[in-house]
Amino acid sequence: MVTRVAPIALLVLAGCGARTGLEVTSGIDASLPRDAGVDARLTVGLDATRSPDVLTPLDAFERPDVITPTDAFTEPDVLFVDAGDPCEIGPAPLAEPICTRPLFGREPTLSCPGGFVDVAAQGAGELAWECDAFRAEARFGARVYRGQRVRDQVALCIRTEFDYVDGCRWQTSQRLEGDASGDDLTLTYREVAISGDGDCFPPCTADSIVELR
Repeated sequence: MVTRVAPIALLVLAGCGARTGLEVTSGIDASLPRDAGVDARLTVGLDATRSPDVLTPLDAFERPDVITPTDAFTEPDVLFVDAGDPCEIGPAPLAEPICTRPLFGREPTLSCPGGFVDVAAQGAGELAWECDAFRAEARFGARVYRGQRVRDQVALCIRTEFDYVDGCRWQTSQRLEGDASGDDLTLTYREVAISGDGDCFPPCTADSIVELR
C-alpha cells in the first residue's frame, strides 16, 4: 500500500558512497576466503578463478602496477537515459509531499558462496519518492539508494567502499530497479578492487529481490 506522507521536516540520511576506513562488519565473517572451498589466495591470478561476468579486467589482478579507476562503474542507465545515472544523484532531501512503501530485502545470491558482499538492501526498508516529482530513495537504516521515479519505474543506486582481508580496498555499485507499483524490485551488485598490491581476491557479484509490501 502506498502511503502519502503529510509535509513534515525530514531527517537527512547519510548519503551513499564511501565507507572510509571501514573494516568489514555486517555480521559476516570477513576472514573467510571470497570463494569457499577454493584456495583463492593461491589461485587468484589464474583464469580458472574468474567468473565470466567479472567487471574488472583480468590483467588488473596479474600486474601489481595496475589500479582500477575509482569511477569504475560507467554502464548507462537504460531506464532513465535522459535523467542521467542514478549513481550520481546527490543527497538533497526529497521534496514534499512524499509517498512511501515498505520494503524487505531478501538474502542475496552470491557468485562466491561463503564470501562477503556489502549489499545494503537487506531486511526491512522503505521506498520513498516525491509524489509530485521524480526523485526517489530506498532506505535501509542509514544506507540510502538514490535515483529517480518516472511513471511507476524506479532506478536507484548506492556506492560503498570497504577494506577486505586480502589487503585491498573495494568499491561496490548496487542498483535497485523495477516497477514501484508491483510486488518487487531487482537488485544487482558489482564490486571492483580500487587499491591494493595486485594480490586481491577475485570480485564477487550478487543478485537479490527486494519485496514491495
